[in-house]
Parts: sequence; structure tokens; C-alpha cells
Amino acid sequence: MSYLLSLLVAVVPVASGPGDQGHDPQAYLVDALRQTDPNRLEVVLAALSATGDKELAAPLGALARGGDPQCKQLAMRALVRVLGKDAAPVMLERLKGDLSVQVRRQALGHLIALDAISADDLTEALGADDERIRCLAACALAQQGQILQTADVLQDLSGSADPATANLARIALLMLGHTDQLAPIGQVLCGADTGELLKQLMLEQIQRGKVSPAAELVERVARTGSKALRLRAYMAYAAISPKASATMREAIGKSPDLVFRTQVLAILADCDDARVHLEAIAAHDDALGLMARFELARTEGGQKAAQAVAAAMKLGHPIVVDGILRRARQDIDADREAAGFYTEALLDYIRSVEPNAPRPETEHHLAATAAGILADLDTPAAMAGLKEILSRRYSTITRVVTAGLLQSQNRAVCSLARPFLASPYEQPATNAALVLGYFADPEAAAKLRAILNRPTSRDPGLGVLVSWYLLKIDGQAQNAADALARQIR
Repeated sequence: MSYLLSLLVAVVPVASGPGDQGHDPQAYLVDALRQTDPNRLEVVLAALSATGDKELAAPLGALARGGDPQCKQLAMRALVRVLGKDAAPVMLERLKGDLSVQVRRQALGHLIALDAISADDLTEALGADDERIRCLAACALAQQGQILQTADVLQDLSGSADPATANLARIALLMLGHTDQLAPIGQVLCGADTGELLKQLMLEQIQRGKVSPAAELVERVARTGSKALRLRAYMAYAAISPKASATMREAIGKSPDLVFRTQVLAILADCDDARVHLEAIAAHDDALGLMARFELARTEGGQKAAQAVAAAMKLGHPIVVDGILRRARQDIDADREAAGFYTEALLDYIRSVEPNAPRPETEHHLAATAAGILADLDTPAAMAGLKEILSRRYSTITRVVTAGLLQSQNRAVCSLARPFLASPYEQPATNAALVLGYFADPEAAAKLRAILNRPTSRDPGLGVLVSWYLLKIDGQAQNAADALARQIR
């Protein structure tokens, strides 16, 4: 769930600036970004990065270069969220020059995850004075097939006293053909005394490197581990074994746990050979049969897919609904015009949630997500349906739908949100101001200023968003961002 939705789907506490500076947007932002409390700074940076505004590169870059290591790491994460691969120069600078080993490790991790570091820079990192950095670099080079540069380094690291370093190095060696590493990897990966986090890390490395010699070990974890570990193992197994689909179908048939079965089905559905297994599951007249029929129909689209979505959504289980919403987002991003079959089922779900809840529950968060998806779908039927829902008497549904609009990057949501600027209810009025503020719509300015000048907020993120949007509306975002970078260095 996005930061904006998690903040605003519940009752919104009004915002003010830190200290007595709430009336001035730029002063508010300066004070907020100078936070020394990492927990509050994390909230501030989550709010700013949720906007996706590239102008924030300068102040986030300044934070990543200055301050204590924890604040630098928070700023680096925010910078990656905003800029993606364009954050690579700052990450490379921190990797090569930061005094904190934690910052250097995170910088390299970001560069590898972004696929934004050259083989030369990875080779240079092999000479670092930190085992974790050498291990990350060696594993990345091994994944590129750089055997000569990495084999000796990995062999040395496999004897590390640090379990994570040693086992990631062993997995990389196995990827390079060193089958003698299978036994020590198996002792740890399948060991009863090994911590869950280390096992998750190892499975992630096996999946990322497509280390097929580890398939038997991974399959063993998928059969015997905790539920969370089994799911992670099935994800890895699907990446490395041609037997994965049949194994997952068998697991679905044996488990009585609807949540687990639904989650495994989603992994199975992404396999290349999924269809024959989905057809077998779809023959059953139960919840999993409905989900399998949905997975089969969504690839074809049209009325059959619409009926399958509707039938699956009527199950109402949060895991099922969440899975369908994830697929809807995926399908809309891939081909928006072909994804119209989701419209009626999602609108019906929004209409079905409890309208008079004292506080939003899981179903309301899901309904808000559905509203954001429909707004991005942007078909006449989707937009008309949202407009009709918002025209009804005020209820919890009004609150969650206006919050859901905050997730959309479709400017057309402004016409849906604008009427709520004058609402006597604080929640939808605040949501509407933030929707319009995101698009720098001047009609939101008065409401945003009123929010900023009110008494103390429990969440500094709201004040940060309001301040930034006011600067955008005034056409001062870039100038303010450059000034912020100078002031927080």
C-alpha cells in the first residue's frame, strides 16, 4: 500500500509545521528535513518520495551526502524511489567515498538492484575492506559469468565467520559450477537451527542467480518450512526447476489453508507451463477453482474474463481480493485498453464494503486500492462508476474512494476530487486538496494553506506533502528544492 493511502485512508490528523513555522511551506520543509529523529525523518521522506517529483533530487541528494549514517540511508532509499536508475551517480559516489560501511553496503545494494553498476566498478569493489561489500560485488560479477575475477574471492569469502557472507558466497560458487558447495549450503538452508531471515536471503539469491543445481534443496524447504518460507521457496523453485508447476499444484491440493493455496496459485500462474495445471484446478467447484478460472480467463479478456473476475471477487476473502487487485494493476500496466473487463467487479466491490465503519478495516483499504486502479484504467465506465459512488451520501466509502484517488497518476481524477474541496467533512476535503495538489491545481491552494496552519499533527508526512504541493502550485518547486539542498547540507 502506498504511503499516501496508508496515511489518508484513516482519520486524518491536521498538520502544522514543526515549531512555529507551519505557516511557511519552505520553512516547514527545511525543518522537517533537518529531523534528527530517524523515525520522523523516515515518515517525511516516505511522504516526499511518494510524490515521485524529480525536483526533489537535489535535497534528497544533499541528505544522502550529509548527516549521520542512518539518515543518509533513509535519503538514499527515497532518492532511488524518486529517480530509479538516475540515482546511480549518487549511489556510486557513496559507495566509493562514504565513511560509513553501512552506507557503502546499501549504496552497492541499490546499484546492483537497479542494474546500474559496471563490471569495472564491481571489480574495484572486490578490493573493499569490508567482507559484505566484497561478497555483494563478487556475487553480482558471478551472475554476469565473470568467473576469473570472482572464483578466488568467493572461495575466500565462503569461509567467513559471518553466516550471510559465507552462504551467499557458496551459492555464487555453486552458480559457477562448484557442486562441492551443495552439501554446506544444504546444511544451512535445510538446518533446523538456521534463522528464517538467513534462509530467506539464501532463497532470494538462488532465485536471482537461477542456481538450478540447488533445486532439490529448495524443493525440500518448500515442503517442510514455515508458511512464509515455503512461499519464498516456491518462488525460487519456479525460477530454477521444470518440475515447479506440478509440485505447486500438488501442494495446493494437499493444503487446507485457503490463504496459502491462493498465494501458491499466484506463483504457479506465472510459470510458462501453468495452463495445463490451472485447467486441472479450475475443474474443481471451490474457491481455488474460481481463482484458477480467473487466471485462465484474464489472459483472454472480454466478457468471459469479466465474469471470472466477478465470481472470484464475490469470495470476499482479503487475500483473494488483494491477489485480483495485483493482477488488475499488472494487466492495466501491460495493456490498459485490454483490461476493461475488471471495471464492473471492482466497482461492485467498492459498493459492497461497510459504509458506516467507525474506522476503516482491511476491506476499506482494498476498496481504496480498487478506486486507484479504476482511476488509472480511465475508461468511461470506470470513471462514471467512481463518479456515481462519490455522488452518494457521505460514508466511509466516500472517504476511502477519495483516498484511493491519491494513488492515481491520471489527471482526470481532479474532476472527481474537486467537488470535495468544499466538503464539510475533513477527510474527503483533505484528500481532495492533496489530489489536486499533486497536479499543481491552483484550486487546492486555499485548502492546503488552511491545513498547514492548523494545530499539531501526529504525522509530519501530511504537513510535508501540503508544503511541497503549495510550492508546486506557486511555480516554486525547483527553486525551493535547490534552496532546500543548500540549507540542509
